[in-house]
Parts: sequence; structure tokens; C-alpha cells
Amino acid sequence: MVDARAEVVRTRMSREPVFVSFDARDERDVKRLTAQVKDERLAFTYRDYPAGEPPSPDLREKIRRKVSQTRAVIVVVGEWTHQSTVVDWEIKAAQALNMKILVARLCPDAGHSLPSALMGVNVVDWDVEMICRELS
Repeated sequence: MVDARAEVVRTRMSREPVFVSFDARDERDVKRLTAQVKDERLAFTYRDYPAGEPPSPDLREKIRRKVSQTRAVIVVVGEWTHQSTVVDWEIKAAQALNMKILVARLCPDAGHSLPSALMGVNVVDWDVEMICRELS
């Protein structure tokens, strides 16, 4: 039997990219996790600009453009995420666009600090089904 709710989520989410924000030092782990997702409901997109600190006005504009081309932002929280000014700008760009922001922990048991812009936001573990539910 086909789960109608799952079909609705799949249809609603197909071909709509989700921006993944993370500290550059976590890139290898983040891309490993997203590569494991064999799910047509999620199309991940990443920054295609240098993650220089602090972000210049030109970089801030690139962040706004890149984030605006997606339907939501997943902030992957690792050990250094709360210190990244680029991640902070990616969050602020999503907030300014009134986009859905989801926070997923890279290491659920580590208890890493959240960026200050995310205080009060729901945090989930890196679980594809949970992420799909939250983004639907």
C-alpha cells in the first residue's frame, strides 16, 4: 500500500533545492552525510563562493543570491559553526527572506553550541525522514 502522505511530501519537495550551511572545517563530513542520502525529495545545494571570514559586501550579496534560489536552509551544526561569520550571514539571509530554517546536528551527542542567530530554533539530528517532515 502506498502512503499518501509520503507521496504528498515527495511531490511537494521534488526538484526544490535546499541550501546546506556549515562551517568550512566540517565540509568533508557534511558532504559525506548528504552523499548518503539517496532520496529524490532532497536536492542539496552548497555555497559556490569562498567561505572567507569576515564576509565582504560582495560575498554577502553572493550569499543572498545563493540562499534565495532555494526553498529552505539546513544549518548543520558542528564544533565550530557558532564561530563562523559566513554561516551567520547565510542564516541572516534566510531570515530576511522569511525562509524555513532547519538545524541539524552533525554529531548529535556532542552538544555543540548554536550560532546566536539560531537561539530558540528547533534542532534535529541528521535523520532524512525527520528532515523531510520538517521541510514539508
